[in-house]
Amino acid sequence: MLDSHIADDERLYRVIKNIPSWWNYKRNKPSTAAFKDSNGISVDREGDRSNENCIKSLESRFRRYLKAIVSLTGRECRNCDTYPLYSPSRKNNYHSLIHDGPETIEISSTKAFNLCNIVRIDVS
Repeated sequence: MLDSHIADDERLYRVIKNIPSWWNYKRNKPSTAAFKDSNGISVDREGDRSNENCIKSLESRFRRYLKAIVSLTGRECRNCDTYPLYSPSRKNNYHSLIHDGPETIEISSTKAFNLCNIVRIDVS
């Protein structure tokens, strides 16, 4: 198991599914819809893996649904006043979530807008 704290420089990877509402075609970036979920935003944390291994893992698991893979750091999440949280699952030791805050799960529209503007597009 990984350290429960997500470090400021640790990258968090988000799969952007091939759902039209999840992509802003005018800006060629994810839309805010890709960062709105009542269960929190599901991401894979970098952990002890290289950038290349993180991307390969996501590509192999989500190939059918994949529009893009984007990433941001723990610091960037916190700078947007969001709360990255380590949340491993039975199948994925790297699974994590981004919440609005320690007490609120779903990210506000403003914070979703900020996140979609700062993510790095790793694969599209």
